[in-house]
Amino acid sequence: VVCYDLLYILMMRLDALMLGYYLPAVQVGIYGIAVEIALLTKKIRHWFEPIFAPIISELHHQRQMNRLEENFSLVTRWFLTITIPFFFGIVLIGRDLLAVFGPEFTVGGLSLTLLTLSQILYGSMGSGDLLLLMAGHPYLNLMNTALVLVLNFGLGLFLIPRYGMVGAAAGTFASFAVLSLIRLVEVYLLLRIHPFRQQLIKPVVAGLVAFLFTAVVRSMYPVHSLVSVIVYSLLFMIGYVVILVRLGLEEEDRQLLRAGWDRLRSRSWDRVAKRAA
Repeated sequence: VVCYDLLYILMMRLDALMLGYYLPAVQVGIYGIAVEIALLTKKIRHWFEPIFAPIISELHHQRQMNRLEENFSLVTRWFLTITIPFFFGIVLIGRDLLAVFGPEFTVGGLSLTLLTLSQILYGSMGSGDLLLLMAGHPYLNLMNTALVLVLNFGLGLFLIPRYGMVGAAAGTFASFAVLSLIRLVEVYLLLRIHPFRQQLIKPVVAGLVAFLFTAVVRSMYPVHSLVSVIVYSLLFMIGYVVILVRLGLEEEDRQLLRAGWDRLRSRSWDRVAKRAA
């Protein structure tokens, strides 16, 4: 597990390290900002891992594979429901977001898009490493990460000298796509489960429609500033939520929203009570 963690850290930073060898410090800095923005999706994955890990262990121990598959699909769908609007938002306003740091940072727009997509791919199949670990196959995680690390290094050697930041981001995207596919195949072969359900289409459709609508509005009223980042982000999110609700929420989604609302209301009431005291 320790070796896996070390390789994982190296895998996440290898592209930036290689970029520093080939490109000037300014471009490395721009790429570093893009990496940090893309890694925000990693936090979303960490929300679910502490909850999902004990469920995997218990259901696998009890050999309840149907329920395990349902939970695998549910976590994947929740992760995509949150991260898909983030991805479309980056495609829509990524360059404007980078421009907040300076006009020279806008050259990292395409790299930011590829890196964000890489992290979403990695996170969507990220539960696969938990499944392999809890099912008693930690060595597979180590082998997978080592293989992808070598692949990412080779792609970096080929792509970075030719395409710079975009080459580094493309190499990372290809490596994470391969890792996600490997995990998906291994989980299916070992446990005979997969996360794909018809419900996964809903956040994709909602995100795509909201993106197209916001892109059309933006083309009619082109504004490139911090104001555009805020306005078009809000417009996109409102459209995404409305379309997602219109497509129909699942019962698990309603339960999660009710639990979140009850928790928020409880915290608000506690604050009011403390102030009154």
